[in-house]
Amino acid sequence: MRGFIVYPTYRIVDGKAKVYLFGRLENGESFLSINDFRPYFYIKKSDLSKARELEEFEAEEVRLKDFGEKEVVKLIFNIPTEISHTRKLFEKSSITCYEADIRFVMRFLMDKDIMGSLKVEGDFKKGKAVGRIYENPLISPAEWFPKLKICSIDIETDSKANKLYAVSLVCDGYKKVIIRSEKHLKNAISVETEKQVVETFREKLLELDPDIIIGWNLIDFDLKILRDKFRLHKVPFDLGRTGWDCKLRIESSFFKDSSADFPGRMVLDGIHLMKSSFVRLDDYKLETAAQTFLGEKKSFSGETKSEDIEQAFKNDPQALVDYNLKDSQLVLKIMEKTGLIDLTVQRSLLTGLSLDKVKASIASLDSLYLRELKKRGYVAFSVEHEREGQRIIGGYVQEPKPGIYDYILVLDFKSLYPSIICTFNIDPLSFVPDCKG
Repeated sequence: MRGFIVYPTYRIVDGKAKVYLFGRLENGESFLSINDFRPYFYIKKSDLSKARELEEFEAEEVRLKDFGEKEVVKLIFNIPTEISHTRKLFEKSSITCYEADIRFVMRFLMDKDIMGSLKVEGDFKKGKAVGRIYENPLISPAEWFPKLKICSIDIETDSKANKLYAVSLVCDGYKKVIIRSEKHLKNAISVETEKQVVETFREKLLELDPDIIIGWNLIDFDLKILRDKFRLHKVPFDLGRTGWDCKLRIESSFFKDSSADFPGRMVLDGIHLMKSSFVRLDDYKLETAAQTFLGEKKSFSGETKSEDIEQAFKNDPQALVDYNLKDSQLVLKIMEKTGLIDLTVQRSLLTGLSLDKVKASIASLDSLYLRELKKRGYVAFSVEHEREGQRIIGGYVQEPKPGIYDYILVLDFKSLYPSIICTFNIDPLSFVPDCKG
Protein backbone atom coordinates (compact mmCIF):
# COMPACT_ATOMS: atom_id res chain seq x y z
CA MET A 1 0.00 0.00 0.00
CA ARG A 2 1.42 3.38 -1.00
CA GLY A 3 1.25 6.35 1.34
CA PHE A 4 2.53 9.85 1.94
CA ILE A 5 4.27 10.98 5.12
CA VAL A 6 2.50 13.99 6.60
CA TYR A 7 4.23 14.11 9.98
CA PRO A 8 7.46 12.28 10.92
CA THR A 9 8.68 12.09 14.53
CA TYR A 10 10.05 9.64 17.08
CA ARG A 11 9.50 8.46 20.64
CA ILE A 12 11.57 6.60 23.23
CA VAL A 13 9.67 3.52 24.41
CA ASP A 14 11.19 1.27 27.08
CA GLY A 15 14.63 2.71 26.43
CA LYS A 16 14.44 2.14 22.66
CA ALA A 17 14.00 4.68 19.87
CA LYS A 18 11.03 4.24 17.54
CA VAL A 19 10.30 6.23 14.39
CA TYR A 20 6.66 7.32 14.02
CA LEU A 21 5.46 8.17 10.52
CA PHE A 22 1.92 9.56 10.23
CA GLY A 23 0.27 10.01 6.85
CA ARG A 24 -2.39 9.21 4.32
CA LEU A 25 -2.70 5.99 2.29
CA GLU A 26 -3.79 5.68 -1.31
CA ASN A 27 -7.03 3.99 -0.18
CA GLY A 28 -7.95 7.17 1.72
CA GLU A 29 -7.20 5.90 5.23
CA SER A 30 -4.84 7.68 7.60
CA PHE A 31 -1.97 5.60 8.96
CA LEU A 32 0.79 5.41 11.53
CA SER A 33 3.93 3.37 10.95
CA ILE A 34 6.10 2.56 14.00
CA ASN A 35 9.60 1.28 13.27
CA ASP A 36 12.49 0.36 15.55
CA PHE A 37 15.65 2.20 14.54
CA ARG A 38 18.99 2.85 16.20
CA PRO A 39 20.93 6.12 15.84
CA TYR A 40 24.51 6.11 14.61
CA PHE A 41 27.40 8.13 13.24
CA TYR A 42 30.90 7.43 11.89
CA ILE A 43 34.51 7.87 12.97
CA LYS A 44 37.80 6.96 11.29
CA LYS A 45 38.69 3.31 11.64
CA SER A 46 42.09 4.39 12.94
CA ASP A 47 40.35 6.17 15.88
CA LEU A 48 38.33 3.12 16.98
CA SER A 49 40.67 1.94 19.75
CA LYS A 50 40.96 5.43 21.21
CA ALA A 51 37.18 5.86 21.08
CA ARG A 52 36.56 2.60 22.97
CA GLU A 53 38.60 3.93 25.87
CA LEU A 54 36.20 6.87 26.18
CA GLU A 55 32.74 5.38 25.65
CA GLU A 56 30.82 2.12 25.17
CA PHE A 57 29.09 1.53 21.82
CA GLU A 58 28.54 -1.04 19.10
CA ALA A 59 30.78 -0.79 16.04
CA GLU A 60 30.06 -2.06 12.57
CA GLU A 61 32.34 -2.37 9.54
CA VAL A 62 31.13 -0.41 6.51
CA ARG A 63 32.45 0.17 3.00
CA LEU A 64 32.58 3.92 3.33
CA LYS A 65 35.34 6.55 3.40
CA ASP A 66 35.73 10.19 4.33
CA PHE A 67 36.75 12.88 1.84
CA GLY A 68 40.39 12.12 2.58
CA GLU A 69 39.91 8.50 1.48
CA LYS A 70 40.23 7.25 5.08
CA GLU A 71 38.13 4.22 6.04
CA VAL A 72 35.38 4.82 8.59
CA VAL A 73 33.41 2.62 10.99
CA LYS A 74 29.80 2.96 12.09
CA LEU A 75 29.10 3.53 15.80
CA ILE A 76 25.61 2.47 16.89
CA PHE A 77 23.69 3.66 19.96
CA ASN A 78 20.28 3.13 21.55
CA ILE A 79 18.72 6.61 21.72
CA PRO A 80 19.45 9.88 19.86
CA THR A 81 20.61 11.82 22.94
CA GLU A 82 23.59 9.47 23.25
CA ILE A 83 24.87 10.81 19.92
CA SER A 84 25.25 14.38 21.16
CA HIS A 85 26.92 13.31 24.40
CA THR A 86 29.39 10.99 22.67
CA ARG A 87 30.18 13.47 19.93
CA LYS A 88 31.19 16.14 22.44
CA LEU A 89 33.30 13.62 24.33
CA PHE A 90 35.10 12.49 21.16
CA GLU A 91 35.70 15.97 19.81
CA LYS A 92 37.40 16.98 23.07
CA SER A 93 39.83 14.12 22.38
CA SER A 94 40.35 15.17 18.73
CA ILE A 95 38.31 12.28 17.29
CA THR A 96 36.52 13.46 14.16
CA CYS A 97 32.81 12.52 14.03
CA TYR A 98 31.08 12.13 10.66
CA GLU A 99 27.37 12.76 10.06
CA ALA A 100 26.73 13.08 13.80
CA ASP A 101 24.48 16.11 13.23
CA ILE A 102 21.80 14.43 11.09
CA ARG A 103 18.42 14.42 12.81
CA PHE A 104 17.31 10.97 13.89
CA VAL A 105 14.11 10.69 11.82
CA MET A 106 15.82 12.21 8.78
CA ARG A 107 18.55 9.57 9.08
CA PHE A 108 15.90 6.84 9.01
CA LEU A 109 14.23 8.29 5.90
CA MET A 110 17.54 8.75 4.10
CA ASP A 111 18.61 5.19 4.89
CA LYS A 112 15.32 3.94 3.42
CA ASP A 113 15.73 6.37 0.47
CA ILE A 114 12.22 7.72 1.12
CA MET A 115 11.42 11.12 -0.38
CA GLY A 116 7.93 11.70 1.01
CA SER A 117 5.96 8.85 -0.49
CA LEU A 118 6.54 5.26 0.59
CA LYS A 119 5.30 1.72 0.22
CA VAL A 120 4.29 0.04 3.47
CA GLU A 121 3.83 -3.72 3.74
CA GLY A 122 2.83 -5.78 6.77
CA ASP A 123 0.08 -6.48 9.26
CA PHE A 124 -1.83 -3.61 10.81
CA LYS A 125 -4.45 -2.93 13.43
CA LYS A 126 -7.18 -0.32 13.64
CA GLY A 127 -6.38 2.79 15.62
CA LYS A 128 -8.57 5.23 17.51
CA ALA A 129 -7.23 8.38 15.89
CA VAL A 130 -5.76 6.82 12.70
CA GLY A 131 -7.16 4.30 10.28
CA ARG A 132 -4.24 1.85 10.38
CA ILE A 133 -1.33 1.27 12.74
CA TYR A 134 1.64 -0.72 11.39
CA GLU A 135 4.34 -2.02 13.74
CA ASN A 136 7.75 -2.61 12.14
CA PRO A 137 6.35 -2.97 8.62
CA LEU A 138 8.54 -3.33 5.56
CA ILE A 139 9.05 0.20 4.22
CA SER A 140 10.40 1.13 0.80
CA PRO A 141 10.36 4.22 -1.47
CA ALA A 142 7.43 4.79 -3.82
CA GLU A 143 6.36 7.28 -6.45
CA TRP A 144 2.92 8.64 -5.64
CA PHE A 145 1.36 12.11 -5.48
CA PRO A 146 -1.16 12.06 -2.61
CA LYS A 147 -4.62 13.53 -2.25
CA LEU A 148 -4.44 14.99 1.24
CA LYS A 149 -7.35 16.03 3.43
CA ILE A 150 -7.20 19.76 4.16
CA CYS A 151 -9.17 21.62 6.82
CA SER A 152 -9.36 25.41 6.82
CA ILE A 153 -10.20 27.09 10.13
CA ASP A 154 -10.86 30.65 11.25
CA ILE A 155 -12.00 32.23 14.51
CA GLU A 156 -13.90 35.40 15.38
CA THR A 157 -13.41 37.36 18.58
CA ASP A 158 -14.18 40.72 20.11
CA SER A 159 -11.95 43.69 19.23
CA LYS A 160 -9.48 42.92 22.05
CA ALA A 161 -9.39 39.19 21.25
CA ASN A 162 -10.54 38.39 24.79
CA LYS A 163 -13.87 36.75 23.95
CA LEU A 164 -14.20 33.90 21.48
CA TYR A 165 -17.36 34.22 19.41
CA ALA A 166 -17.10 31.55 16.73
CA VAL A 167 -14.89 29.02 14.94
CA SER A 168 -15.40 27.88 11.35
CA LEU A 169 -14.26 24.59 9.82
CA VAL A 170 -14.30 23.82 6.09
CA CYS A 171 -13.04 20.38 5.16
CA ASP A 172 -13.81 17.89 2.41
CA GLY A 173 -17.42 18.99 1.90
CA TYR A 174 -18.00 19.79 5.57
CA LYS A 175 -18.65 23.46 6.36
CA LYS A 176 -19.85 24.59 9.76
CA VAL A 177 -19.43 27.46 12.19
CA ILE A 178 -19.51 26.74 15.91
CA ILE A 179 -20.97 29.88 17.46
CA ARG A 180 -22.18 31.13 20.81
CA SER A 181 -25.84 31.72 20.04
CA GLU A 182 -29.35 30.72 21.13
CA LYS A 183 -30.66 30.84 17.56
CA HIS A 184 -30.92 28.08 14.98
CA LEU A 185 -28.60 29.27 12.20
CA LYS A 186 -27.74 28.02 8.72
CA ASN A 187 -24.37 26.23 8.41
CA ALA A 188 -23.86 26.56 12.14
CA ILE A 189 -23.76 24.65 15.42
CA SER A 190 -25.12 26.90 18.16
CA VAL A 191 -23.81 26.41 21.69
CA GLU A 192 -24.28 28.34 24.92
CA THR A 193 -20.78 28.91 26.30
CA GLU A 194 -17.21 29.61 25.20
CA LYS A 195 -16.15 26.29 26.72
CA GLN A 196 -18.68 24.48 24.53
CA VAL A 197 -17.24 26.26 21.49
CA VAL A 198 -13.76 24.81 22.08
CA GLU A 199 -15.10 21.40 23.11
CA THR A 200 -17.26 21.13 19.97
CA PHE A 201 -14.39 22.40 17.79
CA ARG A 202 -12.08 19.72 19.22
CA GLU A 203 -14.69 17.01 18.68
CA LYS A 204 -15.38 17.99 15.06
CA LEU A 205 -11.71 18.42 14.11
CA LEU A 206 -10.79 14.98 15.45
CA GLU A 207 -13.81 13.51 13.66
CA LEU A 208 -12.82 15.11 10.33
CA ASP A 209 -9.22 13.84 10.76
CA PRO A 210 -7.47 16.22 8.33
CA ASP A 211 -3.86 15.80 7.21
CA ILE A 212 -3.30 19.55 6.92
CA ILE A 213 -4.79 22.38 8.97
CA ILE A 214 -4.62 25.70 7.18
CA GLY A 215 -5.69 29.29 7.80
CA TRP A 216 -4.61 32.91 7.42
CA ASN A 217 -2.29 34.22 10.13
CA LEU A 218 -3.33 30.91 11.63
CA ILE A 219 -0.60 30.28 14.20
CA ASP A 220 0.00 33.77 15.57
CA PHE A 221 -3.70 34.57 15.96
CA ASP A 222 -6.26 31.76 15.64
CA LEU A 223 -4.30 28.89 17.20
CA LYS A 224 -2.72 31.06 19.87
CA ILE A 225 -6.14 32.22 21.06
CA LEU A 226 -7.59 28.73 20.80
CA ARG A 227 -4.71 27.31 22.84
CA ASP A 228 -5.28 29.91 25.55
CA LYS A 229 -9.02 29.18 25.60
CA PHE A 230 -8.39 25.43 25.81
CA ARG A 231 -6.16 26.05 28.83
CA LEU A 232 -8.62 28.46 30.42
CA HIS A 233 -11.49 25.97 30.21
CA LYS A 234 -9.29 22.95 31.02
CA VAL A 235 -10.01 21.22 27.70
CA PRO A 236 -7.20 18.95 26.39
CA PHE A 237 -5.32 20.67 23.58
CA ASP A 238 -4.75 17.38 21.76
CA LEU A 239 -5.87 18.08 18.22
CA GLY A 240 -3.42 15.69 16.55
CA ARG A 241 -3.63 11.96 15.89
CA THR A 242 -2.41 10.90 19.33
CA GLY A 243 -3.07 11.87 22.93
CA TRP A 244 0.03 14.09 22.90
CA ASP A 245 -0.49 17.79 23.53
CA CYS A 246 -0.21 20.21 20.63
CA LYS A 247 2.45 22.90 20.96
CA LEU A 248 2.90 26.38 19.52
CA ARG A 249 6.11 28.30 19.13
CA ILE A 250 5.29 31.98 18.74
CA GLU A 251 8.15 34.03 17.31
CA SER A 252 8.50 37.77 17.80
CA SER A 253 11.44 38.05 15.39
CA PHE A 254 10.75 39.39 11.89
CA PHE A 255 13.12 36.79 10.46
CA LYS A 256 11.43 33.73 11.99
CA ASP A 257 7.97 32.33 11.40
CA SER A 258 5.91 30.97 14.27
CA SER A 259 5.27 27.23 14.13
CA ALA A 260 2.75 24.70 15.41
CA ASP A 261 3.39 21.08 16.34
CA PHE A 262 0.23 19.00 16.01
CA PRO A 263 1.36 15.35 16.29
CA GLY A 264 0.18 13.43 13.23
CA ARG A 265 -0.98 16.49 11.28
CA MET A 266 0.70 19.38 9.52
CA VAL A 267 -0.20 23.00 10.28
CA LEU A 268 0.46 25.43 7.42
CA ASP A 269 -0.16 29.16 7.44
CA GLY A 270 -1.40 30.67 4.18
CA ILE A 271 0.77 33.76 4.62
CA HIS A 272 3.91 31.66 5.19
CA LEU A 273 3.11 29.57 2.10
CA MET A 274 2.74 32.70 -0.01
CA LYS A 275 6.05 34.18 1.10
CA SER A 276 8.04 30.93 0.94
CA SER A 277 6.72 30.30 -2.57
CA PHE A 278 7.82 33.79 -3.68
CA VAL A 279 4.28 35.08 -4.26
CA ARG A 280 4.46 38.88 -4.05
CA LEU A 281 1.51 41.00 -2.91
CA ASP A 282 1.13 44.63 -1.86
CA ASP A 283 0.38 43.26 1.58
CA TYR A 284 -0.50 39.81 2.91
CA LYS A 285 -3.98 40.48 4.25
CA LEU A 286 -6.57 37.85 3.37
CA GLU A 287 -8.69 40.44 1.57
CA THR A 288 -5.75 41.50 -0.62
CA ALA A 289 -5.03 37.89 -1.59
CA ALA A 290 -8.73 37.18 -2.22
CA GLN A 291 -9.10 40.20 -4.49
CA THR A 292 -5.85 39.43 -6.34
CA PHE A 293 -6.48 35.74 -7.04
CA LEU A 294 -10.26 35.34 -6.80
CA GLY A 295 -11.70 38.79 -7.42
CA GLU A 296 -13.67 38.41 -4.17
CA LYS A 297 -14.04 40.59 -1.09
CA LYS A 298 -14.63 39.80 2.57
CA SER A 299 -18.03 40.66 4.07
CA PHE A 300 -16.53 42.96 6.70
CA SER A 301 -13.34 44.89 6.06
CA GLY A 302 -11.54 48.14 6.67
CA GLU A 303 -11.49 50.23 9.83
CA THR A 304 -14.99 49.17 10.95
CA LYS A 305 -14.32 45.43 10.73
CA SER A 306 -14.06 44.88 14.52
CA GLU A 307 -17.19 46.92 15.14
CA ASP A 308 -19.08 45.02 12.42
CA ILE A 309 -18.11 41.68 13.97
CA GLU A 310 -19.22 42.70 17.45
CA GLN A 311 -22.50 44.13 16.16
CA ALA A 312 -23.17 40.99 14.11
CA PHE A 313 -22.51 38.78 17.14
CA LYS A 314 -25.02 40.75 19.22
CA ASN A 315 -27.69 41.55 16.63
CA ASP A 316 -27.25 39.40 13.50
CA PRO A 317 -25.42 36.12 14.29
CA GLN A 318 -26.27 34.69 10.85
CA ALA A 319 -24.21 37.48 9.27
CA LEU A 320 -21.30 36.53 11.55
CA VAL A 321 -21.68 32.87 10.58
CA ASP A 322 -21.61 33.78 6.89
CA TYR A 323 -18.57 36.02 7.37
CA ASN A 324 -16.66 33.48 9.45
CA LEU A 325 -17.41 30.67 7.04
CA LYS A 326 -16.40 32.71 4.01
CA ASP A 327 -12.97 33.45 5.49
CA SER A 328 -12.21 29.73 5.76
CA GLN A 329 -13.56 29.13 2.28
CA LEU A 330 -11.47 31.96 0.82
CA VAL A 331 -8.26 30.43 2.17
CA LEU A 332 -9.05 27.08 0.53
CA LYS A 333 -9.98 28.78 -2.75
CA ILE A 334 -6.74 30.78 -2.76
CA MET A 335 -4.71 27.62 -2.13
CA GLU A 336 -6.52 25.86 -4.96
CA LYS A 337 -6.17 28.80 -7.36
CA THR A 338 -2.47 29.30 -6.68
CA GLY A 339 -1.67 25.60 -6.32
CA LEU A 340 0.46 26.33 -3.25
CA ILE A 341 -0.50 23.16 -1.36
CA ASP A 342 0.31 20.99 -4.38
CA LEU A 343 3.55 22.91 -4.85
CA THR A 344 4.50 22.28 -1.21
CA VAL A 345 3.75 18.57 -1.58
CA GLN A 346 5.83 18.45 -4.77
CA ARG A 347 8.73 20.16 -3.00
CA SER A 348 8.48 17.54 -0.25
CA LEU A 349 8.64 14.76 -2.83
CA LEU A 350 11.68 16.39 -4.47
CA THR A 351 13.66 17.12 -1.30
CA GLY A 352 12.56 14.42 1.13
CA LEU A 353 11.68 17.07 3.75
CA SER A 354 8.38 17.38 5.60
CA LEU A 355 5.80 19.88 4.36
CA ASP A 356 6.74 22.54 6.91
CA LYS A 357 10.48 22.29 6.16
CA VAL A 358 10.59 22.47 2.35
CA LYS A 359 11.36 26.21 2.36
CA ALA A 360 14.70 25.51 4.09
CA SER A 361 17.19 25.61 1.21
CA ILE A 362 20.20 24.35 3.17
CA ALA A 363 18.26 21.44 4.68
CA SER A 364 16.95 20.58 1.19
CA LEU A 365 20.47 20.50 -0.21
CA ASP A 366 21.70 18.39 2.71
CA SER A 367 18.92 15.86 2.22
CA LEU A 368 19.73 15.39 -1.46
CA TYR A 369 23.52 15.66 -1.18
CA LEU A 370 23.96 13.19 1.69
CA ARG A 371 21.87 10.56 -0.08
CA GLU A 372 23.99 10.79 -3.23
CA LEU A 373 27.22 10.92 -1.23
CA LYS A 374 26.50 7.60 0.48
CA LYS A 375 25.68 5.95 -2.87
CA ARG A 376 29.21 6.89 -3.97
CA GLY A 377 30.75 5.37 -0.86
CA TYR A 378 31.52 8.49 1.17
CA VAL A 379 30.45 10.10 4.44
CA ALA A 380 30.27 13.82 5.17
CA PHE A 381 31.81 15.85 7.95
CA SER A 382 29.50 16.93 10.77
CA VAL A 383 28.75 20.63 10.90
CA GLU A 384 31.14 22.02 13.48
CA HIS A 385 29.80 23.38 16.73
CA GLU A 386 30.04 27.17 16.71
CA ARG A 387 33.37 28.21 18.12
CA GLU A 388 33.22 30.88 20.79
CA GLY A 389 34.30 34.26 19.52
CA GLN A 390 34.73 33.12 15.91
CA ARG A 391 32.79 35.07 13.29
CA ILE A 392 31.10 33.39 10.34
CA ILE A 393 32.83 34.31 7.09
CA GLY A 394 30.45 35.10 4.26
CA GLY A 395 30.49 37.16 1.09
CA TYR A 396 32.35 40.47 0.82
CA VAL A 397 30.39 43.46 2.13
CA GLN A 398 31.82 46.91 1.47
CA GLU A 399 31.76 49.34 4.38
CA PRO A 400 29.26 52.14 3.64
CA LYS A 401 30.35 55.77 3.53
CA PRO A 402 27.73 57.92 5.27
CA GLY A 403 26.41 60.83 3.24
CA ILE A 404 23.70 62.02 0.86
CA TYR A 405 23.92 60.67 -2.68
CA ASP A 406 22.03 61.08 -5.95
CA TYR A 407 21.29 58.28 -8.44
CA ILE A 408 21.64 55.24 -6.21
CA LEU A 409 21.72 51.88 -8.00
CA VAL A 410 21.20 48.69 -5.97
CA LEU A 411 21.92 45.28 -7.51
CA ASP A 412 21.06 42.00 -5.80
CA PHE A 413 21.75 38.78 -7.67
CA LYS A 414 19.14 36.18 -6.79
CA SER A 415 20.49 32.66 -6.21
CA LEU A 416 24.04 33.82 -6.91
CA TYR A 417 25.72 31.21 -4.71
CA PRO A 418 23.90 28.20 -6.24
CA SER A 419 24.71 29.55 -9.72
CA ILE A 420 28.41 29.85 -8.89
CA ILE A 421 28.42 26.36 -7.34
CA CYS A 422 26.89 24.83 -10.49
CA THR A 423 29.05 26.84 -12.91
CA PHE A 424 32.36 25.93 -11.31
CA ASN A 425 31.39 22.45 -10.05
CA ILE A 426 32.14 23.40 -6.44
CA ASP A 427 31.68 20.29 -4.34
CA PRO A 428 33.39 19.20 -1.10
CA LEU A 429 34.05 15.82 -2.71
CA SER A 430 35.91 17.45 -5.63
CA PHE A 431 38.03 19.68 -3.39
CA VAL A 432 41.78 19.12 -3.83
CA PRO A 433 43.78 20.25 -0.77
CA ASP A 434 47.08 22.02 -1.34
CA CYS A 435 46.37 22.23 -5.06
CA LYS A 436 49.38 23.69 -6.93
CA GLY A 437 47.84 23.69 -10.40
